[in-house]
Amino acid sequence: MNTENAPATGSGWRGATAQITRFILAGRETNEVLGEITRVVFDQSGADLVTVSFADAKGQDTVEVESSRRGGSLLGRPAPIGDHVMTASLGADQGHNMTLSVVNPEFEIDSEQYEQFLWFADQVRITIELGAAQRKAEQLLILEDRDRIARDLHDVVIQRLFGAGMQLDSVQRSLGEDHENKVKIDNILSELDTTIKDIRSTIFALRSGTKDEALTLNDRLKILVVELSETLGLEVDYKFQGLEQQEVGGQLTEDVLAVVREATTNVAKHTQSDYVQVVVRVDEEEIILSVINEGGIDTPLAKANCAELESNGHSGFSNMLRRAERYSGSSRLAAIGGDPPRTRLNWNASMLVRVD
Repeated sequence: MNTENAPATGSGWRGATAQITRFILAGRETNEVLGEITRVVFDQSGADLVTVSFADAKGQDTVEVESSRRGGSLLGRPAPIGDHVMTASLGADQGHNMTLSVVNPEFEIDSEQYEQFLWFADQVRITIELGAAQRKAEQLLILEDRDRIARDLHDVVIQRLFGAGMQLDSVQRSLGEDHENKVKIDNILSELDTTIKDIRSTIFALRSGTKDEALTLNDRLKILVVELSETLGLEVDYKFQGLEQQEVGGQLTEDVLAVVREATTNVAKHTQSDYVQVVVRVDEEEIILSVINEGGIDTPLAKANCAELESNGHSGFSNMLRRAERYSGSSRLAAIGGDPPRTRLNWNASMLVRVD
């Protein structure tokens, strides 16, 4: 038997195990861990080739990581087999079984060497599982902390900001003809709305870890409707029609959300209605939004332009109209017959107009 390149002794495998354990418990990613395993085993064993292979759905092992003295590479190819190959399981990663293989045609494998190798692989597998459990525990603690922060932001901060906005709105209506101060208060209200919007985005990111860009318009509207229902104390009936996966520009999405928020808040502020229906329809060319609530309508308000709306203190309606006109759209209020009477906001925007 050629002992010059034989596998390391038991103490060598123990040292390799300690080295791998420290590496794994330092919180390294799986690909880094597997790379370190092949490198350490390669150095300790004096082998010709060390690989880690993943089993596919058919049970075929394919090499994913390797350390080699050979000129060629086995990456993406079947794992090595034969009389001069020692193999052992490293457990599973994301449902794929991992196998560690040590290859050296220069020595024959005896039972003692194989037992040492299997002991090493078993210790590494246990450490990999321990490291995965440790990461999950850390992630759980982070998620719990994020959820606590999100609840505090929603239940305390947003409620206080919204309450301050309602009080300012009441003060603004009592100013009469004091146009200068009404404009100042309107600017403050606009800043409060922007702040509340930013906090809501932060709350969602904290709770889900998902960026807004990964969500469809329908996804974000569902989230917004729940928040509006809780904050305004309204029953909001939301319906989405059309192509949910239709690509909607980022800015257009933000404008639709802003209009739904503004229209629903107006219902809470200016009517006695405790119910509002929001219907959004999307096709390849247009987004159409309808917001319906119980209550009458001031006819001149339905026909006014932006300047007229602003001069009469209706900045919210003016903002909705401006957002529509950016996309060659329109925003109109209409009375719906019935007892009691109802009011419908009709807002639309072209999908063909891009706004940065």
